[in-house]
Amino acid sequence: LNAQATYQSDVTNIPISLPNISLPSLPHEQYKATVDVNELIYGAGVYKQQKIIENDNLAINMSKTESDLYQVKEKVSQLYMAVLLADKNMDVINAAGEELTNRINRAEAGVKNGILLQSSVDVLKVEILKNEQRKIELSALRKSLTEALTVLTGLILDENSVFEAPTPSPELNYINYKPEFNTFRLQQNRLYHMQQLSKKKLALS
Repeated sequence: LNAQATYQSDVTNIPISLPNISLPSLPHEQYKATVDVNELIYGAGVYKQQKIIENDNLAINMSKTESDLYQVKEKVSQLYMAVLLADKNMDVINAAGEELTNRINRAEAGVKNGILLQSSVDVLKVEILKNEQRKIELSALRKSLTEALTVLTGLILDENSVFEAPTPSPELNYINYKPEFNTFRLQQNRLYHMQQLSKKKLALS
């Protein structure tokens, strides 16, 4: 509420002369009172808009945290499936190694009986060495995967840890869910609210 008082030192006369009519003079004191209603309204609007933006910032931070957590879960899932795939490949390599060993035994028997040449056995032995090299490489890959899972989950995992295939659940469907989309939507809302705040501040100036 603003009040303004002004004192007129001289009597103010109306400079109009009319016949048979006497015009009164203005009083010495003239008071003027104004109530800045608009300023109060816009001031409250600015405060309310600022609180809305604060809530926007809080929601954006929470959404970013959710997005980070989602990315970690997605990475854990990818690593877990990679370990399962490595285990399946190891089963194939082990089966191939057993088959090569059986073929070598049969080939060596054929060499003793004069049916096969020693070169046939040598070729199979080279394949055995290649297969063993694949096992070494796959074991190293599995170890690196389990170490990465340990870092992300805090669980103690090693090359001897057993991983089981998860059971698919129809209730969980994250294919179309992307937390970053929600973060973007919240940022758009904050931008709109900041524009509204600027307009209210301009109305006060």
